[in-house]
Amino acid sequence: MSHRKDLPEDSVHRLLTIAGDNRIFRSSDGQVWAAVLAEGDLSFLPLHSPGFRDFLLHTFFRVYQFFPSPADLRYALRCLHSLAGPLGPP
Repeated sequence: MSHRKDLPEDSVHRLLTIAGDNRIFRSSDGQVWAAVLAEGDLSFLPLHSPGFRDFLLHTFFRVYQFFPSPADLRYALRCLHSLAGPLGPP
């Protein structure tokens, strides 16, 4: 996901930018997944799993030195869910 310069730098857009660095896709059964590269390992995590939320929060805090609000995290996850393509794992 490319970062658009005309968008404000709020927590939702920052979360979407972080998540956009990973492949978000919808499997044939409708589940939305993220292909996450962390510490050299590729993992496939359900978008709404604690593991993916932890990945987003950890990365967000490492980059920005504060945590997004719970509402911003929920909204970003809903946006990602709606944008997931029907591609399957790489």
